[in-house]
Order: sequence, then structure tokens, then C-alpha cells
Amino acid sequence: MSAKPIITDHALIRYIERVGGLDLTPIRQEMIDATRDAVKVGAVGVKLPGGCTIKLIGNVVTTVYPNKYDRKKPWPKAR
Repeated sequence: MSAKPIITDHALIRYIERVGGLDLTPIRQEMIDATRDAVKVGAVGVKLPGGCTIKLIGNVVTTVYPNKYDRKKPWPKAR
């Protein structure tokens, strides 16, 4: 029996970036700008007006999730 390949989100993003040619630098800078002040004061997260929250551990962005999550609906666009 042949196993079906599993693609992690990390691998998918790297493929899009490196093979598809998507430059993630502007998105990374947008996240840096959005979290800079929160990191300075030791916050654990930042709610963005676009409908998502960026979670922090120290100065590391660990995840991003929508403020209101409904599995039946797509995530809100942050832009």
C-alpha cells in the first residue's frame, strides 16, 4: 500500500516562495511593523484592525489567527 504524501504548511510556504517566486519580504516587514511596539512592552499578542491576532513569545511571532473563528467560513482578509 502506498502512503499519500503529507505537505506541511511550512513546506508549502517555502515552495510558493522559492519555486513560485513569491517575495515574502513585504509581508514579513508588515508583521514586523505591526508587532514592534508590542515587543518593546513585552506583550503576548497584537490584535490587528484587519480581524486577526498575532501571538508573541518574547520577540518571536509564533502564530496568527482570526479574532473570530468559524470553521465554516474562510479566514478574514487582513488587508
